[in-house]
Amino acid sequence: ETSLSRNAICMSVRPAVKKGTFHTAVNSPSLKPTLNVEQWEAKAPLSNREVNSAGVMKAACEKPPLPHKFDGNELSSSSRPTTPLGRAHARHDSSRLGPSGISSTPSRPSTPASGSGNISAQSLRPAATHNLHPKQPIITPEQFYDWFTLLDRSVAHSQEAHFRAHVAGVSAHLDACDALVERIGEVDGQVEGMLEGWRSVEEGGRSLKEACERLLEERARLIDLTEEIGARLDYFQELEQAMRMLNRPGESLVLQANFLYMVERVDICIDYLKAHRYFREAEVYLLRFQQCMTRAMTLIRMYFVGSLKALSADILKKLSEKDVSSTAQMHLLYTRFQSVSSQLAPLLGELERRAQTHPVELSALLAECHTAYFSTRKTLLVGRLMEEIRGLDPGRTELVELTRAGCSYLKQLCMDEFKLYQSFFTTGEEQLYQYLENLCDYLYDDLRPRILHEPRLTALCEVCTVLQALMVLDVASIPEDDGEPALSVDLDQKKHSLGTLHISHLLEMILQDAQTRLFFKAQSVIQSDIRSYAPKPEDLAYPDRLASSPYCQRERKLQSAVSASYNRQTGDVVSHVTKDRLGPVTVA
Repeated sequence: ETSLSRNAICMSVRPAVKKGTFHTAVNSPSLKPTLNVEQWEAKAPLSNREVNSAGVMKAACEKPPLPHKFDGNELSSSSRPTTPLGRAHARHDSSRLGPSGISSTPSRPSTPASGSGNISAQSLRPAATHNLHPKQPIITPEQFYDWFTLLDRSVAHSQEAHFRAHVAGVSAHLDACDALVERIGEVDGQVEGMLEGWRSVEEGGRSLKEACERLLEERARLIDLTEEIGARLDYFQELEQAMRMLNRPGESLVLQANFLYMVERVDICIDYLKAHRYFREAEVYLLRFQQCMTRAMTLIRMYFVGSLKALSADILKKLSEKDVSSTAQMHLLYTRFQSVSSQLAPLLGELERRAQTHPVELSALLAECHTAYFSTRKTLLVGRLMEEIRGLDPGRTELVELTRAGCSYLKQLCMDEFKLYQSFFTTGEEQLYQYLENLCDYLYDDLRPRILHEPRLTALCEVCTVLQALMVLDVASIPEDDGEPALSVDLDQKKHSLGTLHISHLLEMILQDAQTRLFFKAQSVIQSDIRSYAPKPEDLAYPDRLASSPYCQRERKLQSAVSASYNRQTGDVVSHVTKDRLGPVTVA
């Protein structure tokens, strides 16, 4: 058994013999199974080197792990499965090997021991069965070769199991990699689709952004256009509010807080429509706004005239009472008017300003206000003025004194009227001076006949001096641009500033009459007393005429007084004084 096992192992590791060689040889019909083990060993002896190589191969085959289908208790540590009896003889074979693994017995097996052929089949049957164990005892070489081929295939299969497992693992990995590559391809396709979708979304977003920006620009342009249209429509819509306010009943409408604001808005709308006549229906709205302006200014004129009438009636009623002092008269004539001027002056200021801007439509209304004011003041002042002139007694008073007193009173009256007029109006200078001239005419009607019939040149000269003094003082009170007072009298100046009253304009006619009368009187005196002079005998009696002159008579009276005064003094002193005093008379 030992020789058979060793020979079987050596045959399994021989490099020149391939798998299936023995199987082919055994199965070949030309070979006859006549050789036994001893004959085979005798014909194919092994050298020591071959035996050592077989031992080394055996030791090397013991290291790889056993296949999973083999039990570790059933298989030996060698790489090749043993025969059913190999396990029992493994220890015996190892005892025959030396320390170096070389068998200590000769390579050729000995003759089988006696009685070996009598080994029963029961002794050769293993204690435990295995798939590789023969199901029946091996009797013939063919059975051995078949069993050996089965073992060889099993060993080859067990040795290649980890390669097949590795190949299976690699195949599984390759399948997983193929699936992963396929999945990556799908993901790549999805990513490409997502990128394409993102690009389309980005392009759509950019287009949407540009469209939104265009819409915002269009919206801003439309908003600006709407605001511009609304700003232009505000001028047209102002007409409805103005007409609604002007249609309210009552004359006290002009005292409301928003009345002057409405007038200002209407004036602005008129100027705007005049500058934009190309607007649709601009002419129609312009005409309506002008009508509203005329209506508003008419309300101001009506309220002003009504206030003057009511105030004048109240003042006349109180002046008609008895025992009204001059202080009370001044209060009624000026203080009462000053009290209502603060309420009427803003309204009249609007009327004056609009009359300058729209003279064609509103100048007549302002003129009516001036006329109403001057007629009211004249009605109140004429009675008092006539009374003052009668108090001067124009028929009996000296001409120079009458001129001085009358002109001084008129100057004060004109200054008071001028200040009162300033509290109501800022324009109408020409109408104001006409009104003041009418007041001066009441004194002038009494003064002019006296001047025209005055025969004395000295009186006429004094009248001219008084009038020129009043006019020079008036002009000197007006500051010039360079700060120096103007001392010249400009009698031809017709236009004056409303800020200062010019008395020279009012006294001009009286001065002209006095100067004209003085000129003609002086011309008459020169003609009669100088040019047509005829001397009389007494005019040529010199020096008797000089001695009889008043001057000589005064000198003689003085001489008599001096002589009487110094009569008690020495004769030399008296004689000397007499010669000094009478010397010029003697020479004459």
